[in-house]
Amino acid sequence: MSLSEVKQKIVQIAHEFSAKYGEEVFQIRADELIAYISSQFNYEEWLIFKHNEYELLKLFVEIVKQDLQSQNK
Repeated sequence: MSLSEVKQKIVQIAHEFSAKYGEEVFQIRADELIAYISSQFNYEEWLIFKHNEYELLKLFVEIVKQDLQSQNK
């Protein structure tokens, strides 16, 4: 498992999250969001996520924002 594979999985999780929860992402605390994302990973993916947490969390939120903006157009 590589960082790029984890990034791809983050994108997938973000798309699923935005479809399911929408704008709730803006009301969720960072620790809750991290717990939600972490629950989607196996141990190896989780280690990569924890090592790159800030970057990957930022990617997650950006993808959700893009999804929400495209839905509002």
